[in-house]
Amino acid sequence: MTRPTSILTRCLLVFLLLWATATMAQVAPTTLFQLDGNAANSSLTCTYASGSGPCDYWNLVNGTGAPSIITQTQTPPTASGNWSARTFINGTSTTNSFTGGGSKDPNPISQWKYSTSPTPNKDTLNAGYSAAYIAPGGDFEVMFGANRLSPNGDANIGIWFFQNQVGPNGSGGFTGSHVDHDIFVISAFTNGGGTSGIAVYEWDHTCTSGVKNPANGQCADSNLRLLANPSAVCGSSLYCAITNATSTSSTWGGSLASPLFFEGGVDITAALASAQVTDLPCFSSFLVETRSSQSPSAVLKDFLAGGFPVCSVSVSKACGIASVNSGGTSISYPVSGTVTNTGIGTLYNVSVSDAITYTDKAAETLTLAVTPSTLAKGQSGTWSTTLTSTATSVQDQATASGTTSSSGGTTVTSTPTNLITCGIEVQSALKVTKMCSTSLAAENGVVDVNVAFNGVVCNTGKSAITGLTLVDYQGSSSATHSVTPSSTGLAACTTVDGVTGLCTAPANACTTYSGSYAPSTIDATATAGRYFFNDEVVVTGATATIGTLTKVTTSDTRCNNQYGCASASCPICDKNQCVQ
Repeated sequence: MTRPTSILTRCLLVFLLLWATATMAQVAPTTLFQLDGNAANSSLTCTYASGSGPCDYWNLVNGTGAPSIITQTQTPPTASGNWSARTFINGTSTTNSFTGGGSKDPNPISQWKYSTSPTPNKDTLNAGYSAAYIAPGGDFEVMFGANRLSPNGDANIGIWFFQNQVGPNGSGGFTGSHVDHDIFVISAFTNGGGTSGIAVYEWDHTCTSGVKNPANGQCADSNLRLLANPSAVCGSSLYCAITNATSTSSTWGGSLASPLFFEGGVDITAALASAQVTDLPCFSSFLVETRSSQSPSAVLKDFLAGGFPVCSVSVSKACGIASVNSGGTSISYPVSGTVTNTGIGTLYNVSVSDAITYTDKAAETLTLAVTPSTLAKGQSGTWSTTLTSTATSVQDQATASGTTSSSGGTTVTSTPTNLITCGIEVQSALKVTKMCSTSLAAENGVVDVNVAFNGVVCNTGKSAITGLTLVDYQGSSSATHSVTPSSTGLAACTTVDGVTGLCTAPANACTTYSGSYAPSTIDATATAGRYFFNDEVVVTGATATIGTLTKVTTSDTRCNNQYGCASASCPICDKNQCVQ
């Protein structure tokens, strides 16, 4: 008989499962990047486990004949490597170096100073480089490297990954500032460079001082909290730092004698997790420095700085179904879209800038909220608005942006969407009716005929109509009669009678007109001696507030290419006859 599993056993299984899941997410940098002290391909014993091919090495990532500064991002990886972002800084053309007592890593960047004085050869950097990766399982990892001018003596190298843009300002100081969770790596090379060590810190303004021999998670100095200080590096470790034991051939600097070449890598996700930080930082810039010792407060020497944009964002936009407002005086264009964090770290204060072009008014740019406004890696938010215009189309182009920290940081901006047109067809028409009657009047022994006419003009479309003008024509002659409608403006129609074609709601979508005249000629004679007087009213002027107003196409020359017309023929009749 099978025994039931005990509660303790089940709990142990759950714990092991959770532990295994967490462990699987952590990936040693050496499984993504060849970190063996050799810039060139040395049989590539590691494999990029995402399935996109072998792991990278610096000769591949930095390329041949690297320019002074490369700052690139890519999605997806290309033939030059599997990186998500990379930076290469050629330092042979600059002699900038740190100066002054405030130029120390625990101090705010506002206290850092530099001059153009050169540093000793062993502390002079000829190049600095970095690359970002998303490991299988999702961990954010950075690789970094540098090479010095001279191999003489021990070396201490520091690497900063900033969320803000940090670099020399051209006048002896530095631009930018620290944000909590900026990452600082110290690597020391002793015994002539053959022994490597590494320590990883984060910037944390709550650290007001440090403790001696800090454990992971403790403050090591002002503003610096220790995240990792492994006793073993590289191999299966989440932290790696190594120099070249023998000469290595680089595509950017030729042959590099031992131990000029330094490289390393850090699992940033794992390092921050040790301090219970789960929001990955969005790095914007990178700085590599030489230092006097392994101490966090060591004197700083040479440096190279450049951009390192590991964060990115994309935006989409779509037109909704446009509609005419109830008054027929404007059109509403709903637009919406999605913003996606396509980079590595969390983006804050995400918004959309929508640049709109109208044909009926000046262009405008709207700043639109994204929900949610904080997007973790791979997360999407939505945005929407409604544009208003009298034109039957509008164009707009949306751009998304976010910041690398909740308090500001560096702004990350998307590629704008294509210029997208939202449109609607609004076609209105006028319906005209007419009636007439005759009467006889005697004056001074002369009997005259009087023709009276009246009718209705109705708007049957969704656009309001303005500037309505009418002309009444007598028979076949060119004689015209002025006609003034009760209203020269018509509201948009909401209900059309299916039989008459006239608008039945609202009432002000129709207007009446009337007039009279004394004809000078008889237009037609019918049987029984009755005389007829023909009469035609024509809509000669009208303007649609939105869209277009249909014109009539007919063989009737008076009505052709006008907005509407109606005719009536009125006879002279005996009393109580010819009733309309």
